[in-house]
Amino acid sequence: PDQVRPEPVLADALEVVKRRYAQDRRYDLAREQLKAIRQDLTVQGVRNGFTADVYETHARMAVEADDMAEFNVCQAVLRGLHAAGHHARNAPEFCAYGLLHAATDGDAARAAEQVGAALQRLNARALGHPAIRQALQVHVAIQSRDFHAFFRHWR
Repeated sequence: PDQVRPEPVLADALEVVKRRYAQDRRYDLAREQLKAIRQDLTVQGVRNGFTADVYETHARMAVEADDMAEFNVCQAVLRGLHAAGHHARNAPEFCAYGLLHAATDGDAARAAEQVGAALQRLNARALGHPAIRQALQVHVAIQSRDFHAFFRHWR
């Protein structure tokens, strides 16, 4: 615990990571720094809006870098954080990423199972969110091999 950074120091570190990544796009370095921030938050048991910000930042960078393993780790934690009300406004965005990831996985049966599970977690308001609707339309287009519809919905 003596070597664990307090939340204000972690907040500064997160801003440095974001700024550096915006400049150099070195995901490998950003990933390691974000994992260290996440570990410090975990050790301290911090689960708040800042924690959600860290995981959302890492998840977005992971999607850009096609690091789906790290995205899935972040996504799993974000489900709990969003359900607890931390950055809940961003939950549809991350659900949409998950739906798109499932749709492009290549295994139609697993994709259908993952989409079904994701839909069960959503309320009516979230189902109407534009990001969710678009992700579902892309998913349906991929599953039905309707490439005209795919390109119409993929923006």
